[in-house]
Amino acid sequence: MLDLLKPEISTVVEGIVGKKIMIYGPAGTGKTSNATKAPKALVVCLENGLNALSGVENIKIRKWTDFQDVVKQLADPVKHTALKEKYECIIFDGVDSLESLARKYICGIYGASSIGSGNSGYGLWKEYEQEILNQLRLLDMSGFTLIFLGHADTRDFYDPTGAKYTKIYPKGDKRTIDPIIHMCDIVGYTQFDAAVEGQPVQLATLYVRGNSAFEAKTRFDYMPSVITNWNYDKLTAAIVQAIKDSADTTGTKPISKKEADSKLVAESLADAKNTLPIKELIKRISNMLIRMKRDTGGLAAYQDILVTKIGNPDFKCTAANENQREIVELVYRNLKDLGYDDSDVIE
Repeated sequence: MLDLLKPEISTVVEGIVGKKIMIYGPAGTGKTSNATKAPKALVVCLENGLNALSGVENIKIRKWTDFQDVVKQLADPVKHTALKEKYECIIFDGVDSLESLARKYICGIYGASSIGSGNSGYGLWKEYEQEILNQLRLLDMSGFTLIFLGHADTRDFYDPTGAKYTKIYPKGDKRTIDPIIHMCDIVGYTQFDAAVEGQPVQLATLYVRGNSAFEAKTRFDYMPSVITNWNYDKLTAAIVQAIKDSADTTGTKPISKKEADSKLVAESLADAKNTLPIKELIKRISNMLIRMKRDTGGLAAYQDILVTKIGNPDFKCTAANENQREIVELVYRNLKDLGYDDSDVIE
């Protein structure tokens, strides 16, 4: 249970460790080639973006369950230490492809021909969106440096007066792309540098502060808005300097990669230790309800929890599955607050 009297203190990790970055733009602007310069990188291929690059460690994603498997391993507190020794940066190449994989998966679960036709014609949009969010939440807490690579498209927006305008935006369905954008510390838009006659072709410019023409952002106040002729080293140097400048101004010191890894592993292991299997939770609730019925002759207090806390008097804890864990845990905590013992009942 959360304790408001013991809040956590936020920290910034020095360097690029643990940062979430999205880079999008036209093909040929150095997205994949630069991202793979990251130390100890693993590329999760959602498209064939490595055709011109050799020697890059990668995992190919052919279906949504492949993606789920990758996320599960990255978020696994037991496997975390071994993976951290091998990889620091996980690159997701072609994030707009997540949309089609997730849609096919959700349609398969519900036996629908399309997301829009499922649920008796009402659509499976909520189920599709929730599946995306579930995986991204796990990734967000993994502690790895995450780089998402995507293509550029356009999207319509409206200013405060109601006037419509169009800006360059990462390609993909809003239920997939927007949560990634919100999660990222940096969203960079790459654009080809202007060609100069008689000069060799330059790499692209990376913009990390957007405007009405294109989407971009950075959470680091002291980071430059533009990185010309960009590459991975220049991007890393800009982040490192921005964190240093912020620390010098505020007097707060960033923590090291080693400290961050130790803290993450300790928190993950503690969460895993305190997370009961769903069958064990149901068993404990059943024991509590047996005692409630013995003590009071009924289950009125339990029904009150279902009505006032859950909002569904017909919810069946004994038939719950892993996707309903949050609700079961809420019932369990409320029964504990009422003082009911959850240990095995001795007949």
